[in-house]
Amino acid sequence: MIINKEFLEFILSNSQGKKRTIYIATFFNGICMAVLMYSLSMGLEDYAANSTVSPRAFALFAFSLGAYYFSQKLGGKIVSTAVLKGLGDIELRVMDKLRRVDYAGFCNMNTELIYAAVGGDKYGAVMAARFLIPTMSAVIVVVLTGLYLCTVSVPGALLVAATLFAIIRIRKELDKNIGQRKKLDADATDRFTVSLKDIVSGFNELKMNRKKSDALFNRKIRSASQAKNERLLGTELYQMNSIVLEQATLFLPLGLTLFLLPSFFQTATADLVKIVSVTLVVIWPAYTLVQFGPVSTAAAGIIARLTALEKQLEEADLEPIIEAETAYPIAPDFDNLRFTEIDYLYPKRKGDEKAFALQVNSFHLTKGELVIMRGGNGSGKSTFMRLLAGLAQPAGGCITVNNTDQAQIGAAQYRALFSLIMTDFHLFDDFYGYENMNQEQLHKWVGKLGLQSKVFEGKELPTVDLSSGQKKRMALLAAIMENRQILLLDEVAADFDPHFREVYYNEILPELKREGRTLFVISHDDRYYHIADRVLTMREGSITAE
Repeated sequence: MIINKEFLEFILSNSQGKKRTIYIATFFNGICMAVLMYSLSMGLEDYAANSTVSPRAFALFAFSLGAYYFSQKLGGKIVSTAVLKGLGDIELRVMDKLRRVDYAGFCNMNTELIYAAVGGDKYGAVMAARFLIPTMSAVIVVVLTGLYLCTVSVPGALLVAATLFAIIRIRKELDKNIGQRKKLDADATDRFTVSLKDIVSGFNELKMNRKKSDALFNRKIRSASQAKNERLLGTELYQMNSIVLEQATLFLPLGLTLFLLPSFFQTATADLVKIVSVTLVVIWPAYTLVQFGPVSTAAAGIIARLTALEKQLEEADLEPIIEAETAYPIAPDFDNLRFTEIDYLYPKRKGDEKAFALQVNSFHLTKGELVIMRGGNGSGKSTFMRLLAGLAQPAGGCITVNNTDQAQIGAAQYRALFSLIMTDFHLFDDFYGYENMNQEQLHKWVGKLGLQSKVFEGKELPTVDLSSGQKKRMALLAAIMENRQILLLDEVAADFDPHFREVYYNEILPELKREGRTLFVISHDDRYYHIADRVLTMREGSITAE
């Protein structure tokens, strides 16, 4: 097809019940374009006969031009609105499903490619929508022109039609190759985009080590850029050659009509002039047709990347959409929590003889206690905290709250027990989800955490313009204000200065415990272990008590 089928279906499905209006506007626009061309031909004939400007031709020209403008404006508005609405809807659906996907599914996704698909440039799809109505109108013009040529000369009409059909078929074959090339181009561009993460995320390390910076740039980024540019250049040259071929072949109907038609068929001079002049006029809409193929194919590719990402998310487990305020998960009553014979197997990495396993025969957490866990790097502490929080799911064993199995409680209800600060935490720019916040409690903890100047600068909002230690304190404030029963804190004091580290262990954690919170804290600060009710040690995926 001249117009990519998937792109057209996408437009129509997002037209908000205006599919019929699109077709009517297109048909009317095509008729107006044909009449516009006919008025020019009529004007030429009248001038040739009378040597004066034809009022009827001028009136027809003015009317058809105005109608052409307004019909295309109407159809174009609907189509552009449809494509932007459709893209916006997919983006929102992808982001909604992304936040509801299960933890394992999220960990298996390439987040950089998510950024590329959702946040990438969508201009190609918008541009294709802009030319959809003129292209579909051009189909009508070409058909009407063919019918008119049949009234002048059937052989001439067949010759022009056969030539145009051959050109469109050639264009279709070229479009297939361009579509395949565009996909490879997108893959190469994604690899280059992903390589930029090393510069942005690793800026400090690269600035400190020029040798590392140069090695990264030369070995990874330069090669990714070169591969991308070679692919894009190859596709661009292919498209350029295709365009040159199209432009050259579009003159074939004129040449064949003028030089071959009189040789094989008796053709009157007046008829030959009409055929040549009409063919000359129809070249523009015909060229519009052959040009729109790759444009609509590229637009369909943009849409396909988003829909493929959405499909990938749909294949993972998604939390249900919450329809009402009362449907939010409610944490169960908590007095004790137990792990029994818990197994968790890490994905096996290349070069590993066997996959690392976390095995916890027995663990318990009692309401109101403060438990500290220690252990070496890679021993499994953070993974255990994810299991405890309900993010990761064990391969075997049993997790119970007040002797009720986690599966019976429900995953979302179980997670509602916890507020969590991991080492790779994210600090949001507002207290999202904190309706009816207790202002007295907020003031209390803002003061204890030393954040008065940061939280109350004319508005009660946190800010991301903070030092690493302040970010940790702001994250702790946010976790406290969630008012959940259990706080899980993974090396929160790691970025604190010595003075505030003392405050954290000797004042803040004990105060949280006095408020009735249960605290599970990962820490290497053995000077402060005395504040804990229990100290656990994680060694190679197993827990022992001190």
